Amino acid sequence: MAEGYLKELSKEKQESVEAFSAGLLPSQVHPLAIQVMDEDGVDISQQQSKEISIFKNGDFDYVITLCDDAKNTCPTLPAKKQIHWSITDPASFSGEDKEKLAFFRKIRNDIKNRIESFINKEI
Repeated sequence: MAEGYLKELSKEKQESVEAFSAGLLPSQVHPLAIQVMDEDGVDISQQQSKEISIFKNGDFDYVITLCDDAKNTCPTLPAKKQIHWSITDPASFSGEDKEKLAFFRKIRNDIKNRIESFINKEI
């Protein structure tokens, strides 16, 4: 969701931004993430998380980790600035389908607010 918002919302500032999602294991985007982002007009259906090791020799302006597990287990990538946001992985939430959807929306809104603030301050 963060990658999708960063790409979409940076367009409004007419800035060229490259954003990537990465983790220890490559994965597809959770269907509920796709659904709640689509509700907000952002298509992330073609995104996927890449294996973080492919970026180890990268040259990044920013690396933003979104959950404590990522901060603690993923290798550090070279960046001019490291940022950490302690956000719960919505896929880890258990409950009824309606509750899961509500939790994904809550996390989506949190991520959107943080990305908007990041863009306004940093880009």
